[in-house]
Amino acid sequence: MTIWLSEELKAVRDQLMMVASAGRSLGPMEIRSIVQNLTALVELAEVDEHELRVFRLDQAGKQGRSIVEQLAGEAMGNMMLDGEKIVRPNFGRKS
Repeated sequence: MTIWLSEELKAVRDQLMMVASAGRSLGPMEIRSIVQNLTALVELAEVDEHELRVFRLDQAGKQGRSIVEQLAGEAMGNMMLDGEKIVRPNFGRKS
């Protein structure tokens, strides 16, 4: 079962509007029920926000990796064009 945050919030709103239009006030049990619903909806919103943050970080990471790969390819391509150059690794030793 899928729970849509917007639909659940609309249900709470409709419940409150019915009480207001009837001209009556909420009893302690009704208030407690609404608070429990809202607490659950806050938790759902936090989970959705966390999932969205993870998705956005993943997308940014993918974009960053592709840029790094492109730049590395260009750098290696430029070095390969000059066949007279010998590329020697330097592992921190002094020459």
